[in-house]
Amino acid sequence: MAENKTQTAEPVDEKKKTSKKKKRTNPNPINIYRKWCKACGICIQLCPQDVFDTDIDGYPIVARPFECTQCSICWLHCPDFAITSTEK
Repeated sequence: MAENKTQTAEPVDEKKKTSKKKKRTNPNPINIYRKWCKACGICIQLCPQDVFDTDIDGYPIVARPFECTQCSICWLHCPDFAITSTEK
């Protein structure tokens, strides 16, 4: 007679994955070269962290630098190559 052995799985403790944001110490994560910028607004519209605002002339300014995650969307889509990263 065969013994009926059933294996029971022990509950696995799932560790909560907490995304630790790297605290930024640099207050200027990106540079905007105003002479090259034509104020098209692409960087403002595409930024997922809403880092940019416009100045009185319509040019982008980095209004919330500590929210910038260095996702690179702004400088990759800038048609004038007016945005560069200071960290990457």
